[in-house]
Amino acid sequence: MFYGASYFTTGASYRSGVSSLYPYPTDAEFQRINVEPSLQTAPTETTVGTFVTVNGRGLQPSTTYYIWYDPRGASTSQAMLMTTTPTTVATDAKGTLTASFQVPQSIGGTKRIWVSTSLTHIDSDPVTSVPVYTSVSIQPALVSTPSSGPVDTTVSVSVSGLTTGNQYQLWWYKPEEASMNILYGWIEVPQTAMSLATVTGALYGNSTSTVSFNVPSTANVDTIYSLDLTSYTDRYSVLASPVFFTVGNVSTTITLSVTPTTVTQGEAVAIKGIIEPAMSVNIALYITDPNGIITNETVTSTSSGAFTDTFKPDKSGTWQVTAKWNGDATFAGYTSLAATVTVKPIDMSWAYALTGLIIGIIALILGLTITLYHMRKRRVTLPIT
Repeated sequence: MFYGASYFTTGASYRSGVSSLYPYPTDAEFQRINVEPSLQTAPTETTVGTFVTVNGRGLQPSTTYYIWYDPRGASTSQAMLMTTTPTTVATDAKGTLTASFQVPQSIGGTKRIWVSTSLTHIDSDPVTSVPVYTSVSIQPALVSTPSSGPVDTTVSVSVSGLTTGNQYQLWWYKPEEASMNILYGWIEVPQTAMSLATVTGALYGNSTSTVSFNVPSTANVDTIYSLDLTSYTDRYSVLASPVFFTVGNVSTTITLSVTPTTVTQGEAVAIKGIIEPAMSVNIALYITDPNGIITNETVTSTSSGAFTDTFKPDKSGTWQVTAKWNGDATFAGYTSLAATVTVKPIDMSWAYALTGLIIGIIALILGLTITLYHMRKRRVTLPIT
């Protein structure tokens, strides 16, 4: 196949001691190629918690295999049997297999992956008597919680995939200030970066370290910052994909109340409130009457955050009062829940009764006056004779 038919014909004429009845090479005389089983992974570099796909070739056909992984890279005796997808890994009739597993907690560096037909023997396959393995490189990775918040927020950063005994530096900086060397493919942490913590790879077992820090008071509001990892004191060897934190305004709240909550039309209503965190700022009060007409007033809170005001509702029905602060560069604005006042109409029944009484008295007086007038008019004085 590789040399053409002429090779075998010509070669046969020089094969001494071979019968002319069999001029071609026998099976025993052909060179044999020993095909070893092989594995490949995708990706070849990854982080703890991600999924790795294993592809096998040249394995025993139609056979169940098990996938083993060494999280520490120390010896095969520390390898772990992986839970895979699909759960049962079997080769097809051609001896190929494909399966995926999630990378468990692992110390950073190159880690081996084996396949074996045995649940106990993992460094060599019992069928082929040779190791069937490949490797994957575990890189450091960062996870931060929360991903946003105001100045002084406590942020927890989990760093996994550290190399045993190595020291690392956790940095805080604006991503636009970092520089990249396209030729060599490295990123330089800027000189303006702030060092947050030093992290050391665990000597044994768990490779994840957790550190906490408070968002610096110098951080700019509405700005995204990078959290990045390098080798200790080395700004040029960025080891992990950065995670980002968005600095936002400090949240505020306004608590509002009215006293009393039920009044008669024209009576005064006291408004009391407090803004937290405590600060002296201008707060707008919005008063809505039963017809939906809104009037507003501005009050200034004290240094303790308290503010007060009064108003006199002139219509019966339900009135609502809300307080709003628009915020500033540091603090977020806030609108309070509405406080409700029920206003009753003025009771005029006594006025009507008094008016009727007065009218009655006036009518009586008027009647008496008229009567006396007529009585006087009828009185006749007799003439003197």
